[in-house]
Order: sequence, then C-alpha cells, then structure tokens
Amino acid sequence: RLLFADAHGLKWLYPDGKTAGFAPGFIGARLTAGGTKLLAWRPTQNPLVPSPCAGCFADVDYYLMNLDGTMRRLGLRAEPAHGNVQPAHLDVQPSPDGTRLAYIRQGESTSNGRTLFDQLWTVSLATGRQTDLGPAPSSDSAVAWINDHALIAESANGAALRLVNLD
Repeated sequence: RLLFADAHGLKWLYPDGKTAGFAPGFIGARLTAGGTKLLAWRPTQNPLVPSPCAGCFADVDYYLMNLDGTMRRLGLRAEPAHGNVQPAHLDVQPSPDGTRLAYIRQGESTSNGRTLFDQLWTVSLATGRQTDLGPAPSSDSAVAWINDHALIAESANGAALRLVNLD
C-alpha cells in the first residue's frame, strides 16, 4: 500500500485501487520505527503561532501515531514568535527506533523574513526534552540518522559532515 495526503488528510492506497482515509487535517507523513509508526504533520494548532496571511499557515505540529492514525502523540509543536524572531522547524527526521526527532530550528525576522539563525536540535518523544546541538547550515537536508543514538549533520558552513553522538 502507498501512503499519501490530500485535502482531506492521510490515506492509504491499496493495490486494488481502494483508499482508506484516516487522520483528517494532516498534510504529510512518513514511516518511522521500522515501518510500525508514522511521523505526521499538520498546520499548527498552537493559538500562539499566528498565520502570516489568510489561507496560509505559519508552521506545522509533528505527531507520532500508529499506522491507522490512532494513539497520536504530539512530538514537536510549532513555536510562537519571540520578539521579532519567528522560529520554524526544518528537515524533521525521526530516529530509526522512533524515540527522537532531529531537526533544524531556524529563526526568521518577522520584519523582513531574513534568517537569523539555524541550530541543530533533538527532542525525546518519551520525555519532551529538547537539546540544542549547535549551529547548523541553512539547508533543508542537513540531518541523517545513522543509528538510534547518532546522526550525521552538515557543519554550519556546509563544508564538512560531523558525527553527533547523542549519548
């Protein structure tokens, strides 16, 4: 079966052409934890994160859930602006065992949209503990897990790869 999202949410498409919808309001997902869970995202439900325009959304909230959309657990929530800085989460990657997320936390100026910082972060889905792992490049594909406890990330200048051991 194939996983896809449409205007109604997530759906499974089966070989016979039938579809089964689940998780309304979600706009994307990927398999994680050896194909036993989904990391799915939808426009933020955080009232502190205002939409920048009518008909659009500011950021997304990331959830871990079963393959049928049950047992949803918020893993990474969109953040409100702090002063003139609007944080966003880029390149969110689940660990192979589905217990952590790695992502680029990017700060943009609310006045001119200029990128102010890019930081590599992780969050434990069990405890909610977030860890700042230092500068990251302003790239949309800067993180890759190599096992449940380590990842490869581009250096802040994009010139090298670095191994980040989370233990």
